[in-house]
Amino acid sequence: MLTSEAAPNLPEMQVAPSGRMANASACEDRLWEQLSRNTSVFGRLVAIAEMGNRESRRYECPLGPEFAPDLVDRTLREMHREVFGMWLGFRLQQQQRDLTVWLASLSHGVAEGLQNLQAISKRLSTLLPPHHVESERQLFFQDFQLVSTTIRWADVEAGIWFWPETEESAETEKPSILGRVRGWFK
Repeated sequence: MLTSEAAPNLPEMQVAPSGRMANASACEDRLWEQLSRNTSVFGRLVAIAEMGNRESRRYECPLGPEFAPDLVDRTLREMHREVFGMWLGFRLQQQQRDLTVWLASLSHGVAEGLQNLQAISKRLSTLLPPHHVESERQLFFQDFQLVSTTIRWADVEAGIWFWPETEESAETEKPSILGRVRGWFK
């Protein structure tokens, strides 16, 4: 263990034989910082799931060289479970808004949004954390199906997925996600 007499309140750092840091708190902070770039909880769920290596059944990420691989794997497993539970805990309306924000961050139009929605719906099982409960899987699939259908009918098929930022700009500007989000709070 490395400790510092000058800074006794700092967490102790463990250095693995490879020279990598093994501080769980620092690893978790860096991973949350990386995941916070996603504007939606669903986007974070997708990002964490994409860090899972199906062949090795371990989580991997660019922090691997900085932190011990076992620490990154363990931390991402816990985070995957937490983000998954957070999204499942949302009311359906919150899930719909969150999914809409995620789709809007990826898409530049209705057709592209539909493609992204179809693509993610085909790989929903890859978003499940390891050791999930069957009832969680069923709830996740049912909620996603209901929410994505609601988005398709209410937004995509009606052609109003992205709303203009202001009513005055509706005729002159391209609609944007910012306008959509502002519309929720009017």
